[in-house]
Amino acid sequence: MALGLVVVAALLIGCGGGDETATTASLTEAQFVKQANAVCERLRKKRRDVIAAYDERAIENGENPNGRAGLEEKLVTLLIPLMRERLNGLEALEAPEADAEKWKRMLDHYASGIETLEEQGFDGLTNAPQLEQYAEEARRLHLGRCMA
Repeated sequence: MALGLVVVAALLIGCGGGDETATTASLTEAQFVKQANAVCERLRKKRRDVIAAYDERAIENGENPNGRAGLEEKLVTLLIPLMRERLNGLEALEAPEADAEKWKRMLDHYASGIETLEEQGFDGLTNAPQLEQYAEEARRLHLGRCMA
């Protein structure tokens, strides 16, 4: 559970993507890793930018962007949509046959974790072990840019 909170905290504070080119031909492992990490790095940069803009607006309005209400709003209005965008970008890739089962399992865990956050909001951060599983599976597939 602690890893899941760290993953989501990293997402909320700001940090995923790259080229979202879908493919119909099977990719080599190296091509796959490069494309998946690129999807995540592009979204990592996008997340950083939208969260920075949110925080700046909140501060200008005299609000605490990192208080419970600010974090809840960032989760619901910024983070979850970006997580969905990442999921869609990753789903567009076809993993090498040797990794296809691991890839599907990783994406299933990510989708399930997103659903938990959508249903429970901020409280779901402690109830989404699927996000920990997703991060661990991403690590095993050498998708370091996709872990947070």
